[in-house]
Amino acid sequence: MKTQKMIDTDYKILKTLALEGEADLEALAQKVGKHYTSIMRRLKFLEKEYNAVYVSRLETTPRKGRERKIYNLTLTGLFLLLGLRSSWKYIDQIAEKQQDKLLIFKKWNFLVKRGLRNYVVDTLKVIMSMIAADIIRDALIKKRVFGLKKPVDYKKTEFYLSEILDRAILCPFFEKSPEYMREEEPEEWERIKRFLKEVKKDPEIWDYIMGCLDENKRLYSRFLETIGKWEYILQKI
Repeated sequence: MKTQKMIDTDYKILKTLALEGEADLEALAQKVGKHYTSIMRRLKFLEKEYNAVYVSRLETTPRKGRERKIYNLTLTGLFLLLGLRSSWKYIDQIAEKQQDKLLIFKKWNFLVKRGLRNYVVDTLKVIMSMIAADIIRDALIKKRVFGLKKPVDYKKTEFYLSEILDRAILCPFFEKSPEYMREEEPEEWERIKRFLKEVKKDPEIWDYIMGCLDENKRLYSRFLETIGKWEYILQKI
């Protein structure tokens, strides 16, 4: 029961930060409904074990010039939050407050107005649940199984995670040929075509998609070059 209460507290902390954008210790304690010492312990846990929160800035208080910490959510924390089914009813508010985390959140209103909300949300749910599970699993393995005392540092992977998610939403179709999709997945093919037709109206999204295409072309070119070298070696052996 105690563990479950702590999990609930962690969820409420992450949800509050996702919806508010940032908050200090007092505001979190008030929103979550726990004593500030309990919130402080959970913040330290979330920061050290998962890098789910961080101190975004310090504010000087009127009382004796003391500084108070203002907390914010990391991309990893956002992934952990959205790995929970109950968080999705807040997705529109979260996207509005977390526009700096992902391109799709920055363009959320555009995507909604173009009728693409369900497409984006359905894809997000699948990816977020997998990423959240990986984050939790990695933390447990590294800390408990191998006995590592150092906390798992996900700061180095923030950009990598954002790329995974934005690419999975905006550029998933490059993994399959158009011919295959037309013949084997006609409904998905029509959905992709409609999606592309709509997002082409936003220059930033379209530039991102074209950048994904260029990157795939470079990777394929290097792959063919490597195959060619191996072919030469095999012929000479």
